[in-house]
Amino acid sequence: MGLFRRTLPVVVFGATIGLSSAGAAQAEVMMGDRLGTSVGEIATALEAQGYMIHEIDVSTRRIEVEATLNNRKLEIDVDPKTGNVIKVEDD
Repeated sequence: MGLFRRTLPVVVFGATIGLSSAGAAQAEVMMGDRLGTSVGEIATALEAQGYMIHEIDVSTRRIEVEATLNNRKLEIDVDPKTGNVIKVEDD
C-alpha cells in the first residue's frame, strides 16, 4: 500500500487572525484531544484556541500541523480516522 501525502499551505489573512485570536483561550492541545478529521475542522479548532497555522500535511496515516502558540513552534499530529491528537512536540 503506497503512502499518499500532500501538503496544503495554509493562508491566513490578518483580519482572520485578529478575529480568531481576540477571545481565544490559548491553551495548548494535548494528546487525546479531538480536533476533527478534516483540514478545515482541525484548522478551525486550533485557530479558536489561539494557534497560528503555518502548514498542514495530509497523509493516509496522519495529518501533521505546523503551528505557533505564544511564539512557540509546535508540530501537532492528528489521526485522520478519529480526529484525535496523537503527538504534540516542539518543532
